[in-house]
Order: sequence, then structure tokens, then C-alpha cells
Amino acid sequence: EQVNALQGANTQLAFEKETLTTEKTVLTGEKAALTTERNTVYYVIGTKEELLKKNMIQQTGGTLGVGKTQVPARDLNAADFTPMDKMKVSEIAFPKADKAYRIITRQSVSGLETPPDKSGRISGGLKIKDAEKFWAASKFLIVVEQ
Repeated sequence: EQVNALQGANTQLAFEKETLTTEKTVLTGEKAALTTERNTVYYVIGTKEELLKKNMIQQTGGTLGVGKTQVPARDLNAADFTPMDKMKVSEIAFPKADKAYRIITRQSVSGLETPPDKSGRISGGLKIKDAEKFWAASKFLIVVEQ
């Protein structure tokens, strides 16, 4: 009688172990997917004309066509951007090293190793020292050649 009871308990434990192993595998996969989603950010670098043509930026304000400011478009499509893992990539090179660029999205420039100059321009590329701080406001980064 005791042997039969122990065999039944052993079978039940084996079944529970299999169930827990399956659940752990599912949860591990979900965690990996969520981590990838959370850490994926998107960037694009281009001229004002290129970004206007692709509907990635808009111009607002100004008077009679003078003094307009570039701002991100309201509906951004991740497929139009270059994806990257914010925890693995800390540098973004600019296409033209001799040109100055301006960030027009709401990233925190205090998360950069070298902040923009007084006019908001950056040269050479972006070196991110604090990814969480830099990407906190938006997972989309738009940089316009000046």
C-alpha cells in the first residue's frame, strides 16, 4: 500500500515538474521578447528636405514662411528608422563628419557625453553616456543635418 502511494506521489511530482518546466520556458521567452522591445530604439539622420519628403518631420510656426521650426511628425513609423539596442550601442556616427547636426526629438542631451553647443548643434556623432536618460522621453531619434 505504501509503495503504491509513493509511486502515485512520484507520478504526480513528475507531472508537476514537466508543467513547471514548460511554464518556465514560456516565461523566459516572453521576458526575452519584452527586454528586446523595451531596449529597441530607432533613429534617422538626414537633411531637412529628405526628412520632410519622407513625412518624418514637419515645419511649424514662423511668419509668411520665415522662421519655421522642424518638429517630429505626429505619426512615426518604426520601419522608416534604423533600429538599435540602446543598451548595446552607445555611439551613432553622422553620415558627413564635416557637417553640423541638430536633434529635433525630445531626447535628454544631458545623457550625451558631449552636449550640443549653444546653438544646439552637434558635430562628429553622438556618444551616449546614459542610455536610460537619453532615451527616456522618446524611443525615436531624429537628427537633421544643418
